[in-house]
This record gives sequence, C-alpha cells and structure tokens, in this order.
Amino acid sequence: MLHHMQQSVLPELHETKKRPLRVLELGSGTWVLGMGLAALGEQVLLTDPAAHVRFAVGEDDARCDTLAWLGANVEENSAALSDRAQ
Repeated sequence: MLHHMQQSVLPELHETKKRPLRVLELGSGTWVLGMGLAALGEQVLLTDPAAHVRFAVGEDDARCDTLAWLGANVEENSAALSDRAQ
C-alpha cells in the first residue's frame, strides 16, 4: 500500500496541493503505513483503539495495548520522522 501511494497517489496530490499532506490514519495498528507516509514527508496523525495484545518476547509473554505500542514506535523512530508523526 505504501509503495502504491508513493508511486501513484502522492505525486498527483502534491501537484494539486503544493504542500505536504495532512493524513489521519484510523486504526494504525503498529504503525507501518502511517509512519511510512511520515518518513516520505507527510504530516500524519496515527490513531488506534488501544486493543490489548499479548505476544511472546524471548521466553517471556508481554502484554500491552496497541496505542501504547504505536506511541513507542513513533518515539523509537523520531529521528527519521521528525515531528511529522504523532
């Protein structure tokens, strides 16, 4: 989806708007599309309903909610995203 947006959708929108897009991503999950768009220069607000998840990390189980995980991913990638992802 990110590749399609970069190749087919964004160039036409940039030609029309003449500025970075403001994107609201509903249900961002862990981040892939929204932060990819932010890395390409768009202003992105990522959202998620904070669903509780359980996953294995090494030998331990970890619990967290998707909104906290999303926030941690934005923070972890802040050098590449600047202030374009929130």
